[in-house]
Amino acid sequence: MKLNISRQTIYLLILSVLLLIFVFLFSFLALIPQGKEYRIERLEMKKHQANEAQFSAWHDDVFEELKELQSSKKHIIAAYENGFDKERFIKINSIYFESLKLSELQKKKG
Repeated sequence: MKLNISRQTIYLLILSVLLLIFVFLFSFLALIPQGKEYRIERLEMKKHQANEAQFSAWHDDVFEELKELQSSKKHIIAAYENGFDKERFIKINSIYFESLKLSELQKKKG
């Protein structure tokens, strides 16, 4: 019994086997190890995203509290920004005292 297989079919079969071997080698040597690294890095990225979301929420809470304090304590902030005017203080408060004099405190040595 003689098989009648053409030369073209044999070449095509050899080429197909070589391509199949190449695909298997490529997948086992390149794709699968990279997939494992990808999964590890993806898990790390999710951890970083969770941390970032937590810190972002904390930042937003602190920022909201800061804005609330700035709006409620506006007069105190303005008092720190403005300098002390000695003459204005004497002019406004002299009606409450018989004699009003201001003097600077001397720093203690030591």
